[in-house]
Amino acid sequence: MVIVKGVCRVIPGESTISSEAGTGILVNQDIAPGEPILQIHEPFLRVLDSPRLMDTCENCIYNLTNEFGERRAIDLSKCGGCGVVRYCSEKCQKTSWKHHHKYECKIFKSLHPRVLPNTVRLTMQFFLRLKARLIEKSDLQIFLGLEDHLEHFQKLPSSAPNSFENIQLMAQAVKEYSKGSEPLVAIQKMLCLIIVNTLTLTTPVLDTLGLVIDPLLSLINHSCNPNTAITFNGSTSSVRSLRAIPSGTEITVSYIDNTFSRKTRILELQSRYFFNCTCQDCKNGTTVGKASISPPQDLENLLQSLPDNQTGLEMGLKACVTANYPPHAQPYAALRDRYILTLIGEKNFKRAFQHALVRYFFIDSVHYPTTFHPVRVVRLMTLHRLIGVFMSNDHRGGWGPDTDWKKEGWDYRNWPSVFISFMMEYKEGLRKSHGEETGIWDNLQAFEKRISREMPEGGFTKAEQRKAELWAKLRRIAEKWKDVVCYSPEIEEQAKKEGRAASLPESEVVMEPPKRQV
Repeated sequence: MVIVKGVCRVIPGESTISSEAGTGILVNQDIAPGEPILQIHEPFLRVLDSPRLMDTCENCIYNLTNEFGERRAIDLSKCGGCGVVRYCSEKCQKTSWKHHHKYECKIFKSLHPRVLPNTVRLTMQFFLRLKARLIEKSDLQIFLGLEDHLEHFQKLPSSAPNSFENIQLMAQAVKEYSKGSEPLVAIQKMLCLIIVNTLTLTTPVLDTLGLVIDPLLSLINHSCNPNTAITFNGSTSSVRSLRAIPSGTEITVSYIDNTFSRKTRILELQSRYFFNCTCQDCKNGTTVGKASISPPQDLENLLQSLPDNQTGLEMGLKACVTANYPPHAQPYAALRDRYILTLIGEKNFKRAFQHALVRYFFIDSVHYPTTFHPVRVVRLMTLHRLIGVFMSNDHRGGWGPDTDWKKEGWDYRNWPSVFISFMMEYKEGLRKSHGEETGIWDNLQAFEKRISREMPEGGFTKAEQRKAELWAKLRRIAEKWKDVVCYSPEIEEQAKKEGRAASLPESEVVMEPPKRQV
């Protein structure tokens, strides 16, 4: 564990954020926006999701796919003992073996090809390392002092995902497979502690990899308008400032998606973490400092009843448009996020680009006022990559309604300048959101060098000079797309049955643009 520049100290006792919060962490000096505050190179406990065991090194969290979705030129080797976990090198295998895998390998082998649930594996890893005396006393002291909320779990209904009935079953599994001497009640308490203090382990571009828990990170309290964010670079977790933090201020993160309404946030925090948030946003009834918006009850009921597939997403988006619901308000914005991922998965890059451009101009700037918020930076990378796809020789299809571009006097030779400008904006955001000591930064640097060799002389300067002009045009075009939804055949069929028109408006007829100018 590393505390950067020694800028932190633990608050013994009550947090400055809320009377319900536990021990917190303060900074000892003024922190500028985008600065690292904490870096932890080896987490206390971590496990990979079952699917990620196939494509991610269990030790360094090196994934076979990079942030651009490209296959890395390296293979992973199975553990010769259990055949479950994989490693990118002999060094990683030896490190993992000493850290914890030595004690779980035989258990995994006896269960293969079955894999225990994440929380069970994480809890079992703790007791096995504790038995082997591999946990530092200082870490153990902080860890055991964390809240477990056992009494709250015991009151949850049996239908809840983390009901006490499920916790009892998981505790029995931990005891049976680890063959420890701990009483079941101690294992149950530990499961509860781990559930409420675990973080989602992600790639640098926020794709889920598994679970991670560290005593120091668990001391950081929640705020719906936090001053820091946590990112991961392999097995290293970093806490970086989202804005200037004066000396003596407590650092906070958001435990949930803080872009939802106050009502939704309070319900989620109560059900998952068992506390009432009293941060400034919750006191003021705001969301990220702005008026909190909840959908009308009839719209909320409709959205909850929709199928969880592309058709359901499109129906939900259309319902929000019909209700004149603001694009940045939740759950409208979340539906668009899922729709973009669905479209990219189907290689419908044209439609994904349209929705990503709307998100860039009208949603992310509201949800994440800080230009280098990790979520905003990753989404900017997605938009940049979509433009790159369209600029390639393999994708010369439509960019959207041709009439919209013509009205703006758009020249398709503008795209190289737009591509460069987005890349430079992404670079500046990444510098502060993730830092220059990360793999994602190195990859961007290499990509920028390659682009520099391919661009005509003065291309970067020209792009910067024209950014304001081009961005004004892009924003006006995106404005026309805010309330546009692509209808799938299922939507069309349902519309016919209901006797209503569901065809796209005339402005949505996509025409083939000129071929890209070389």
